Amino acid sequence: LVAVALGTVLLPNLSRLDARGQAEAFTRLLDWGLSLALLLAVPAAVALYVLAGPLLAAIFHHGAMTSHDVVMASLALQAFSVGLIPMVLVKVLAPAYFARQDTRTPFRIALVAIAINIIGNLAVFRWFGHVGLALVTSLSAWVNACLLLYVLIHRDRYTPGPTFYKRTLRVLGSAVVMGLLLMWLVPPMEDWLAADQALRSLWIAAAVGGGGAIYLLMLIVLGFRPRDFVHRV
Repeated sequence: LVAVALGTVLLPNLSRLDARGQAEAFTRLLDWGLSLALLLAVPAAVALYVLAGPLLAAIFHHGAMTSHDVVMASLALQAFSVGLIPMVLVKVLAPAYFARQDTRTPFRIALVAIAINIIGNLAVFRWFGHVGLALVTSLSAWVNACLLLYVLIHRDRYTPGPTFYKRTLRVLGSAVVMGLLLMWLVPPMEDWLAADQALRSLWIAAAVGGGGAIYLLMLIVLGFRPRDFVHRV
């Protein structure tokens, strides 16, 4: 929802800047959109990967869903988490084309991603089953996002600025530290499956809240300030 809202905000403003021929402002606005998308998507993807099993155990491990079902579903969720970042980035990159009234290029790129998804699913399903299907879906999302970004840069419509790279490194560093600490602090999967529903709920709330606090703390330690992500659109 945040990614959709961000794309909705970007499109009219990118269109306005393109109509005025303000290429530099266009680039900086896209920088801001991508940075904000990464700020939210990277920690979400890392946390979803690390907490896939605990999250499913806390929500669904009761009734007909067995421990084996939780483990199998968590593997697929981890595979899907790999594609969370590009899925969010596409919502930011596509408006850069739509602002220039170019709907053909993102459509063609989407067709390439869909073709990779279909061919990949057929190729890996026999060996990797449902996890392979999820992983190929994530791979196709990365292809979509990377091609959108590559074409923008190749056509000289967008050049990431040094500020964008600094923000990205801070986000990546903070998310990695958060993920490692969560892996160390969160109880093993066997404990989650053996615990009762109330304890699992308490643990997952603590893990999500603690992970968010660690991420924010690391951002501050690495030099993040809220004003760095403020942009007048």
